[in-house]
Amino acid sequence: MPIITCVEQRTERIDEDTYHLLSSSVAFRELVQRGVVSLVTTRDVPYGIRGGHFVGQSLLGAGLQFQVKEKVPGALQDLLEWSIPADLREVRVAAPLSVARTDILMERFASKLATALTDYLRRGRYKEYATHEIVGSAVRGRVDLRRTIALRSRGRFGRVATDHQELTADVTANRLLGLALHVVEASFRWSDRGRHQLDQARYYAPLFEDVAVMNAADLDWDGRAAAFQEALEEPRLSDDLKRALLFARAIVLSLGPWPVAEWEYEAPSSWFINLYTLFEEAVRQVLTETVQGRYAVMPGRQFGRFVLQGEELYKANPDLVVLDGDAPVLVGDCKYKDLAGDSEEAGLPAQADIYQLLIHCQALGCRRGVLIYPNATPSITSLGSSSHGVKVELCLVRPSLLPQDLSELLPLPVPG
Repeated sequence: MPIITCVEQRTERIDEDTYHLLSSSVAFRELVQRGVVSLVTTRDVPYGIRGGHFVGQSLLGAGLQFQVKEKVPGALQDLLEWSIPADLREVRVAAPLSVARTDILMERFASKLATALTDYLRRGRYKEYATHEIVGSAVRGRVDLRRTIALRSRGRFGRVATDHQELTADVTANRLLGLALHVVEASFRWSDRGRHQLDQARYYAPLFEDVAVMNAADLDWDGRAAAFQEALEEPRLSDDLKRALLFARAIVLSLGPWPVAEWEYEAPSSWFINLYTLFEEAVRQVLTETVQGRYAVMPGRQFGRFVLQGEELYKANPDLVVLDGDAPVLVGDCKYKDLAGDSEEAGLPAQADIYQLLIHCQALGCRRGVLIYPNATPSITSLGSSSHGVKVELCLVRPSLLPQDLSELLPLPVPG
């Protein structure tokens, strides 16, 4: 199968025939509209493609496969170790996609699903009351007069129609979780990899045997997507159940194997993951674990503070804020991009990134701001202080060793 590849945030030359083939593809045009990739025509690059912040793959039809790879080999696998991928982008294409069973994504998501299921099932499964219509000689619920009269009109005088309410776990959310477990088992049943994930799926599967999983399995792609959307919008769901459903949705809609019969009439989604967002989530999650019990770490959007006093149009929204009680002690912005190409001065951040960080620190009343970039060599460098007394630092971390680098490079004072 022909494979066209490019690297995220970089421009690749392609020949004229490939350029016209991609520009005429409906599926590829949708990827362009979603910001996954773009076609390039310049004086230096007559025909080219440029990846955005997303990595992933899709089938474009006619036996053509398209891939966007990470610029740092292994970055996707490393970041998935530390983060829930908050920006899993599903893009409908005109041909089916099934991620290889040995793909690292399925292993990671299956493990995350098992962890989420453990938390969810610890308090018991989510249940709802369901009404069953019963006809019998004894009253087993609320009597339905209309149906009972109809029975007697047909000569069935000894029968009573009742509506019986029963608390059941056979609800949409549990059906979808059971379906995700079936998908995990199908993915690793004949594979040399994923044995641990296969064992976990088989361990949890019996807990969903009383749930009509096949009702969810019989749905087409759109039906499954709608079922997940409906389940996630239920306000009574616990956070643990919602988290399990998010991983189940990625497995069922984007990663799992699809029956060949379905390929003939319905195309599942491609998958593309935003490494920029993934890097931010990974840093925030690892830093939270590193300072647990001493500080709190949260996104800047949770603060109701604004850049301009008296003007609520411009909110301060850094990627992360470290708090000692209610007082910010560190404001951080994560930048998943090449530092060398960011500024005229090699190895230094762009001026816009510095200005943005200073504004965030000033708005939040914090005197320490850090720009965090991925790099093969870890380091922490002071870039100086502003006239308002804000100290700015540049922190370079290795995605594969985030806990070690963040704990060593971002020392924090003893909480007051």
